[in-house]
Amino acid sequence: MKPYLIANEVTPVQTGEQYEMLPLHSTLVHWFWLDQEITTGEISDCVGDNYTRSIRLTPNGQETFTATTNEGEIPVTVTTLERRHELIDLHERVVSSLVSLDAVHEKPQYTHEGFRPHITHQQGETVNPKGYVSKNLYIATADRPEYGNLRTIVAKIAISRS
Repeated sequence: MKPYLIANEVTPVQTGEQYEMLPLHSTLVHWFWLDQEITTGEISDCVGDNYTRSIRLTPNGQETFTATTNEGEIPVTVTTLERRHELIDLHERVVSSLVSLDAVHEKPQYTHEGFRPHITHQQGETVNPKGYVSKNLYIATADRPEYGNLRTIVAKIAISRS
């Protein structure tokens, strides 16, 4: 099994780039696991047909989550996002489409009603209080999803056909 994460674009990145910590992004689907035999193309095809317009990401406050690292748990500050219908709908569609690939969610409590849209802060980056318009999704993978392990962008999926 191999771990993946799907994020709404905040800071644009390129396929093939690697990060210790992803730039500003909004997690659409928290880490999930797929069979090693499933290709990036199959994931992109499965996920890519779920939307046809950009998504507005509107800040709504701040919160601190706990993240797992190689050295233990650390606090991670996030900017919460408004639970706008189109964002929730995109999350639901993508999570539902991953069923066809037999995805196993690392934290199933973060799906469906447990989806808590947010932008993850990274060192030295600030969130625009006016928000963002996300026109792309990114699929990232890592050898292990804990913080401190390299994340690789394996696909960029346009969700806006405009």
